[in-house]
Amino acid sequence: MGEFQVFTAKIYKLYQRALKEANAVDFDDLLLKALQLLQEQQRIRERYQEQFQYVLVDEYQDTNKAQYLLTQLLTQPQNNLYVVGDFSQSIYAWRGADYRNMLQLKQDFKNVAEYRLEQNYRSTQTILDAATEVISHNKSHPVLKLWTANTTIQPIICLECNTGELEAVKVVNKILQHRRETPLEEMAILYRTNAQSRLFEEALIRAGIPYKLVGGTKFYERQEVKDVLAYTRYLVNPLDSVSLGRITKLGKRRLEKFEDWRISLKKDEILTGQPHKLLEQILEKTEYLSKFSAEIEEERQRTENVQELVNMASQFANLTQFLENVALIQDNYFSDVEQRVGGDTTGFVQLMSLHSAKGLEFEVVFMVGMEDGLLPHSHSLFDSEGIEEERRLCYVGITRAKEHLYFSYTHSRFQYGSRTSSIVSRFLLDVPEKLMKFEASFQQQTISGDRARRIVVDEDMAESLLRGELDIDVFLES
Repeated sequence: MGEFQVFTAKIYKLYQRALKEANAVDFDDLLLKALQLLQEQQRIRERYQEQFQYVLVDEYQDTNKAQYLLTQLLTQPQNNLYVVGDFSQSIYAWRGADYRNMLQLKQDFKNVAEYRLEQNYRSTQTILDAATEVISHNKSHPVLKLWTANTTIQPIICLECNTGELEAVKVVNKILQHRRETPLEEMAILYRTNAQSRLFEEALIRAGIPYKLVGGTKFYERQEVKDVLAYTRYLVNPLDSVSLGRITKLGKRRLEKFEDWRISLKKDEILTGQPHKLLEQILEKTEYLSKFSAEIEEERQRTENVQELVNMASQFANLTQFLENVALIQDNYFSDVEQRVGGDTTGFVQLMSLHSAKGLEFEVVFMVGMEDGLLPHSHSLFDSEGIEEERRLCYVGITRAKEHLYFSYTHSRFQYGSRTSSIVSRFLLDVPEKLMKFEASFQQQTISGDRARRIVVDEDMAESLLRGELDIDVFLES
């Protein structure tokens, strides 16, 4: 047991003691206390067993051990249990879900009957074939052989891009093309880590395309990103009282260390130094990242968001340019029409993590960042069970698409302040080439399509148009 686990165990005991003193329970206790009650109190257990003649459970692949035991207790003695689940969509192991509960059913319920619902009513056969090819490499659980009566033949488009920036532009240009026939809310960009959203958010803003983050927060509105930006703004401008107020709340010791370092710098070092190096020094001096544990998924994502901010900073000549760019993007956030429509997703491209996409469907799906280290995630590369979970996550992403599916990957990305080479995802290599059409993009592109452009007309042009010497359609296309 590591130091983190020992520390967590101590905190858990103190936490449970505080709950007991307050005569309170948390969400997990609602489940555990109910299970304990039914296990220990025969009279209460028999009362509910008589009350519930039939027990039906959906999404059974996402149940944990306690939920499985609760199911067992409630179904006795009739054993009238009906569950629905898909091994290949079990993607929540990090919060206790165990797909093996479905396998255990056959051991604990000897007369169980199994029905395989393999006809799919959402996706084309091409998409289903790709999903089956990917998930069939998992050996620890059964895999459905999906088929559909949908006769649409549409290849999966694979976008090969030189950089992450080019990937975002390419995806947005595809969205502009589909926009002519498909509502924006029927298009989704799916990614493995929330930190990947930044490039796509910025590209969508530049294109004037409204978007929604489902189950998440816009990149520059994330707490950890705002914290590091506050340190950075205060470094540039010590009179910034708003930033000072924010970093003060992050801890007096952190602020003292930061101030000692800031005062030791010359003004030129701050104004002309490399932005990503200065951000790395801020993180080092304040020990900001020590707030987060690499063993907790949510906190690991916060660390990745901070690293993505450092990656972005590396693309600017100085801190002033970097902060001005951030301010421009944030200004677009606040002016976004989304602020006026609340939770309505009509008219917005959907951005979300693959975990958030479960249960949803879209006409057009972009699965971006199809690279080893992203999908599958770097934390799972050397863990066989982890790789199988990542493969299930990929399967879930693929099967969100109804008509059009895009994969995209890059040859290089910014990491730790410098550009590093990428390796195409092993999952993408599992998809037969006959199911895909490849499009390579290595030259820098600009966003094109429906966005209005300004046309400057001189006097000679105007006269030619009025005399009919210049065709209006040719002029507009020029």
